[in-house]
Amino acid sequence: MKRKRTRKYETKLAFLIAGLLDYSFVTGILYFAFSFFYLFVLLFLSFGQDGELIEGESPVVIHDSALQVEVTSTQVEIAEPSLEEIRGRLEFETDSKIFLFMDRGFGLLKTLAGLYILYQLKQLFTAVLHKKPFLSSNAQRIRKIGFLVIALGILNIIAPYLHSCVVLNLFTSRGSSLSPPLDIQTNVIFYGLVILVLAEIFRYGSRLEESQAGTV
Repeated sequence: MKRKRTRKYETKLAFLIAGLLDYSFVTGILYFAFSFFYLFVLLFLSFGQDGELIEGESPVVIHDSALQVEVTSTQVEIAEPSLEEIRGRLEFETDSKIFLFMDRGFGLLKTLAGLYILYQLKQLFTAVLHKKPFLSSNAQRIRKIGFLVIALGILNIIAPYLHSCVVLNLFTSRGSSLSPPLDIQTNVIFYGLVILVLAEIFRYGSRLEESQAGTV
């Protein structure tokens, strides 16, 4: 009796998750379509007309800043405080389309990758609802998700750095030096590796089910 109730709740939970995935997928498609259309309008229809400029920005690291830090506490001994690096954002206006494309294009690429992940999850939960979770196709779907998550993690490191390099080549600074930030955040890459391990578990489970089906 308890097993039937547990299976019933599991089925309801799977249907709920599948419904949320469907909603997220449709919403993501609408967002991607609107963002793509908006970028197209800015690039080819309205941008650059009548001397119109568009705002751009880029993350930067500020070195050798003229800002001074003074010690005000008399209770703790502190000597020679200094600011080695300051993270900031360089804002500007431009008539170049490449900066607009770099700003919005990276966001569109991440949205497209997210839609692909949602699609693979939809297919995965469809198999779960049909009581067939351990399929070789499901292992391949999870494997694709893992590799895509790793690729997004690497892209999150490289894309802002290259964008900042392109921007900083157009400017010179006085009183301090600017450099592109290189933020190496390995948590997303680690999640991708965990997903790849999960894919191997699913592949092993699919082999067990295939061997059991062959012996029956």
